Amino acid sequence: MSLRPVVPRPDDRGMPLPGSCPAVPGDAPCRVLLVADHRGATAALGAHLRHHGFAVVGLEAAPAAARAAAARERPDVVLIDASVEGGWQAVVRALDAVSPCRVAVLAAYWGSDARRDAAEAGIGATLLKQVSGGELVARLRALALAGPGAGSVAAADGPAS
Repeated sequence: MSLRPVVPRPDDRGMPLPGSCPAVPGDAPCRVLLVADHRGATAALGAHLRHHGFAVVGLEAAPAAARAAAARERPDVVLIDASVEGGWQAVVRALDAVSPCRVAVLAAYWGSDARRDAAEAGIGATLLKQVSGGELVARLRALALAGPGAGSVAAADGPAS
């Protein structure tokens, strides 16, 4: 999947239209697939992302279901809870069979080994579960804009306090 940066059409005040994403053509929202096994928390996260203009194209709880949803929906970004069934690595392996995509992983803690593993797997963003809603939105938008293969792990991630 090849995404080209496109500046969203501004509103009458010169601000980007709500829901527009510079990673996709026109005013289309960033398409996000959520992979987590805690339905209530995932639904709340999905509502937060929709409120900030993202199109949540699926809520999946297992690697095989994530692969099927990614093949069907072609999300711009896949956001994975590290504690999902089989671990985030299993989801990434499942997604590899579909197509290149940008991936962010939420975890309670990122040790140096885990961060290195994530970087080697091409994870575009490693985030602590305590991340603020605004930071999450900003990081997902930046990841969508960066395109496939953008896999640097942010230095701001570290142990939970």
